[in-house]
Amino acid sequence: MGKVYIITKVKRGPLNFKNKNIIVEKFEEFAPIFGIYTGLKYTKTKFNIFIPVDMPLISLRLIANLLRLRSNACYEINGKLNIFPLLLKKETFLYFENCIKTRNFKLRDILKALKVKVKKEKNIYNLTSFRNFNYKKDILKLY
Repeated sequence: MGKVYIITKVKRGPLNFKNKNIIVEKFEEFAPIFGIYTGLKYTKTKFNIFIPVDMPLISLRLIANLLRLRSNACYEINGKLNIFPLLLKKETFLYFENCIKTRNFKLRDILKALKVKVKKEKNIYNLTSFRNFNYKKDILKLY
């Protein structure tokens, strides 16, 4: 298994991370592209999986399925494109860097330009395979 990095805008916060694998994103704007760019810039691995903080419950099966593709990839679930989890090759770093320079921050457009493979899945929204937490009511479903 590879290293796990946490990409964040702040060094310290409510969780007070003691993990040495924290990378601080230095952009003022808020968009996923900046965290992805920062991760690609600092990691040394050929493939990198990006999972946002609001998606803490994702099965190893889904991650393994992406890794088996050995290409830039994400999921379409029940007919809807889910950008995360996202598998990207290290070499896409230069494309992301150019997008930031040209102020193209739309991740869906970037993924389309990179010809990201889309793996289709159905009926995996549950408490153990794939959960996204956007609202308090989503967390309350756990209890």
